Amino acid sequence: DVKVGELEPLVRAALIEDPQSSMLSFFLAETRYAVGDADVAIDLWRESASRAPAWATPLMRAATVLLEQGR
Repeated sequence: DVKVGELEPLVRAALIEDPQSSMLSFFLAETRYAVGDADVAIDLWRESASRAPAWATPLMRAATVLLEQGR
């Protein structure tokens, strides 16, 4: 079993290789959210959405978390 904390360095390393990847930004957001860093996750989901405007999932995830927080 892989733990979320073990995934983040791998995703960050992949982002160095492909800094414009919306998918990698999305996965990094998911790892940050999983460890309780919702504000960073929201920023990363927004960044992911800006890189792939036709992909609705990152903005839906950000909106869901914002609603859960009452923001």
